[in-house]
Amino acid sequence: MFLPTILFNGVAFSKVDLLLPGNGTIGCPLGDVVPGEKNIHLADSTTEKTTIVPHSNGVDYWVICQSVLSANLYAFLVSASGIDTIPVISSSPFWNGIFGQMKSNPDGTFLALAQLALVDPNIGYPGGFTTKSELQLLGFDPATGMIIPSLCEKLDSANSPGAGLYGIEFSPNGQLLYSNNSINNELNQYDMTAAPISSSKITIGSCTGTVSIQLGPDSKIYQADNGANAIDVVNFPNTLGAGCNFVALGQSLGNGVCKGGLPNSPVGTIPLVINGNRPTIFTPDSWYCVGDNITDLTSDKGSLWYSDAALTVQVAADSFYTPPTILGTTTYYVIDTTNGCPSQPDSVRVTFDTCSYPCVTNILTNGDFETFSACPTNISQMTNATGWLNIQSNSNDYFNQCDFVGKSPQLPGYNGADQNMFINPEGNGYAGFFVGASFPGNSEGFGQAVNLKKCIEYTLQFRMAHNGITDSIEGNICIYGGNAATASACMTGYTSLACVQGDSITENWRVYEVTFIPPQNFSYLAIAGECPSSTSLNEQYVYIDDMFLCERPCLNTYITGVSIVPIADDTCGANTGSMTVDFTTQCYTGFDFEWKQGAMVISTDSIATGLAAGSYTLSISDSNCSMSMIGPSISAFNPITSVTITPSSGSICPDDSVFLSASGATDYTWSPATGLSCTFCPNPVATPSSTTTYQAVGTTGSCSDSALITITVSTAITTSDQASICQGDSMFLEGAWQTIAGTYTDTMVSTSTGCDSLIITTLTINSIAATASSVDICQGDSLFVGGEYQTVGGTYIDTLTGTMGCDSVVTTNLNVYNLPVIQLTSDTSIMLGNIIDLIASGGNAYFWNTGETTSSISVSPTQTTTYTVLATNGPNCADTAYVTVIVEEIAGLFTPNIFSPNGDGSNDVFYVRGAGFSEFLLIIYNRWGEKVFESTDNTIGWDGTFIEKPVNPGVFVYYVFAKYTLEDQEVTKKGNITLIR
Repeated sequence: MFLPTILFNGVAFSKVDLLLPGNGTIGCPLGDVVPGEKNIHLADSTTEKTTIVPHSNGVDYWVICQSVLSANLYAFLVSASGIDTIPVISSSPFWNGIFGQMKSNPDGTFLALAQLALVDPNIGYPGGFTTKSELQLLGFDPATGMIIPSLCEKLDSANSPGAGLYGIEFSPNGQLLYSNNSINNELNQYDMTAAPISSSKITIGSCTGTVSIQLGPDSKIYQADNGANAIDVVNFPNTLGAGCNFVALGQSLGNGVCKGGLPNSPVGTIPLVINGNRPTIFTPDSWYCVGDNITDLTSDKGSLWYSDAALTVQVAADSFYTPPTILGTTTYYVIDTTNGCPSQPDSVRVTFDTCSYPCVTNILTNGDFETFSACPTNISQMTNATGWLNIQSNSNDYFNQCDFVGKSPQLPGYNGADQNMFINPEGNGYAGFFVGASFPGNSEGFGQAVNLKKCIEYTLQFRMAHNGITDSIEGNICIYGGNAATASACMTGYTSLACVQGDSITENWRVYEVTFIPPQNFSYLAIAGECPSSTSLNEQYVYIDDMFLCERPCLNTYITGVSIVPIADDTCGANTGSMTVDFTTQCYTGFDFEWKQGAMVISTDSIATGLAAGSYTLSISDSNCSMSMIGPSISAFNPITSVTITPSSGSICPDDSVFLSASGATDYTWSPATGLSCTFCPNPVATPSSTTTYQAVGTTGSCSDSALITITVSTAITTSDQASICQGDSMFLEGAWQTIAGTYTDTMVSTSTGCDSLIITTLTINSIAATASSVDICQGDSLFVGGEYQTVGGTYIDTLTGTMGCDSVVTTNLNVYNLPVIQLTSDTSIMLGNIIDLIASGGNAYFWNTGETTSSISVSPTQTTTYTVLATNGPNCADTAYVTVIVEEIAGLFTPNIFSPNGDGSNDVFYVRGAGFSEFLLIIYNRWGEKVFESTDNTIGWDGTFIEKPVNPGVFVYYVFAKYTLEDQEVTKKGNITLIR
């Protein structure tokens, strides 16, 4: 077994022997890395993307990774001989991205890549990073390991710094692709069968940032949630749309906290055998109503059953298990321990729902098939069930009772061979019929005598399943109505009333409900396969149980075209309006009518008369139910549009008058007469002694209207006011300038009402605020106080305007401190390898560029170096000084044993120190003996690169040869140099 290791600077692999004990035992080995076969380098500069694709030969695999430097993909072949270290290289037609996942569909014909932080190929890596991201689909040939450009498609794109398209995963059947986008935090689904695929994008859930997606061993898809104690789940990832059942935070992690990533498990598709083959559960995913008969979960060789994926809650110890009734969906797991070691588990889902029936009274006889005239002894004995008939049948109809079972695979239960169906929901009785195969059309159908009435709405609810020979039934199952006890082929002579889609029928006894309205009266109801059918499948059986039929009469099935027709308007408010109802009935007469205005019943006839202007509601009912509708309003006919009074209102002072004018009618009557100059004129003068409301009634012929006006007689108006001034200011009140707080009263003559008014003012005096502060600065700095920038210590006063508009006095004490003067060791020279003390004084605290914080430091530089010290005094005033230490080289060789080429300007190059050479040679080798550097000039050192690329940290071997000019002496040195970064 080979495990690839993906690093940003390359890809490597390790070899694992599954027979080594590892963390297991010799009897139950868990595997371990083969000694000396760990992190074997394959390629440089790859991204985090990696996946494993099955080879088309069904035996080998491809390990695929993406280059950082280009759009190339590397495919390494893994076979029984090991890993081929020479990859198949092919180029994507799209830009490459540094981050994001790469996944393969199950048959290896497509690679999906989430490319986050695209690299502009015109600039290249590392300078070409962009904020763009893309979702790319690449066609792939699993026989050659090459990309197929004609099958490549961009599915989505985004542009945002640090966010975008990252996580991807295929559904277990490969028909759907899932991808998340952290810009809008959504989880999307694509239909791989759509053309183009990008057009099928739908949002089925959410995500929490840049997170990964992974298909689990239980065939569910999981999505990481940053910082949460749970992760998201797609429970049915093979289902298109919302039916895939995305549940945010649907899988608890207990006390664990999720980060952005999930384990990349491309080897999940490789059938590894650890401690024996996993068992197979014969029973498919199960669905029940609460109270149903339960079919055992059976397996071929399982021995222990669990109710959790971690295999910690054991529920049974056998090859079968009868699940308990638990509302909702529970996943059960079974493992095999017959060889002493636990196998990998197989799993199955069991769902319990609450189910209800719509009928209080079942019209059908023996809808549960529990009553019978004789126990069946063979198939084709449908008439043994009380009340049921062979409407259209051959020798393959089916009635089960008295524990009779027909030929396989109609046997209840699951064993992977002749038993291939669920036990019926309740009791013993159920029925079935044969569809398709060698019998064109619907080959069978059964029913019973029942009166179906035209125009009545019926609901039929029943349980239905098939025998598991096929994934679904081809053709639909329909409900028919007829007037004969038998029907010819294709239910000739019967009328189809409602149908159930054949592909919705499963092995589970699902609840089906259809509603229909017979177009005519029928005396028989039947259920049968739809005609025609072109299926060539054999033995497609459909089973029926618990049939409930109820009658649901409703008025809107009796009548159509209901409308309310106005007849007459209401004239002069004399309740002369009328309206009627018009409709067409299909079945019945003798309806009851009720006209209402609000809650008041106005009429119970089909024609309503004596109506006032307004809106009315009509209810039509019979003995079953009723319907209501709001009709058009009755309009008022009145030659008087409206009587109006000018002005619309008035306000006067005592003993004043106002002129009134009425319009809109011919004759007028005013009341009350108090204060009016006339009561039967259109324009009286009103002089009321107090506030009075007058009414003007106008008449024209037999119609009349009225209007009201209120004349307000004003009194003296009293107004209260608040005022404030600063201490030392004044305000003019009560005829004088006031400087003392108090209450003052002024009388005003000309007001908005024209009457005298009083103004009462409460005066408040605001005081002046004063504050003081002390500020320290260094010599050479300044502070803006006293109206200008000050550099000399002293006391300064500023006057400001406060929040209440009054002056505020601020006093500032300014202290000026001298700068420190540093005394520092003078520039000096030392021999290479010697130590010198550098001493500084003149400050309270010291900060050297070497990091020390003492007044003196000891240094031994290997080359001429300038040192910097910063000194501060008490108020943090600072000064800086510099000293240069010149390093004199001595004759001879000096070779350091470590250097760090990390670009920080310190010890970035490996030099051989010395002087007086007439000849010089330096060679450096890596640990495999490969020469990585050579120089004949001791002033040229090695910068830690090989072929213009940085080498990995490690230990290297150097060889030095030198010949001195004066002594003509030759010196040779060898040793190790450690490179760190």
